[in-house]
Amino acid sequence: MAWIAALAHIGGFGSEAQQQARIAFPPAANHLLVEYTVLHDELEENDPVPLLRIFGDGRALVHIPRYMRGAGDFQMNLDPGELDALVRSFEENGVLAFDGERLADQKRLADQARLAEEQAELHISDTSWTLLTIRLSLYDPAGNGLVESGLEREIVWPDVAWQAENYLQIRGLQGLAAAERGLRALLSDPRLTATEGAQ
Repeated sequence: MAWIAALAHIGGFGSEAQQQARIAFPPAANHLLVEYTVLHDELEENDPVPLLRIFGDGRALVHIPRYMRGAGDFQMNLDPGELDALVRSFEENGVLAFDGERLADQKRLADQARLAEEQAELHISDTSWTLLTIRLSLYDPAGNGLVESGLEREIVWPDVAWQAENYLQIRGLQGLAAAERGLRALLSDPRLTATEGAQ
């Protein structure tokens, strides 16, 4: 089992109170560590295969749907340091402690404040949904032995990049957007090699 020490922001993303979190996942080829994709409301049928899957041994599978430029299936291997850094970034960006209800409340309050100031209501016409799942064996966010075993963090959130751009004051959105940018960078990594429909 791979243990990672990560700098935890106790009290939420960006808090000044910091301790060492401990994170673990099996470095196994059959352990699906990260799963990421985006669904678009404007499409009649979204591709069911995720854009990105990363396994515990570092193997990364990329699937670009036929309706996107550069469609095809690709793969590469992340070395242990890269894999650890990726998982640490989820902790540092607050993704492992993601609280959708809290984030929705913060967004609602921001919208109310905007309307009170007689500013135009923010709106986007075609919604895209980010789906991100992270599967860990153990997670000790404060590094104090209060371990959560078998953590499976599932995040479903609309228009992440657009919301982060328009709600700069909401730290949780900034963290989620940063995590998504890191994952999307892997979709065009120069080390990717084409495969025969690796599903």
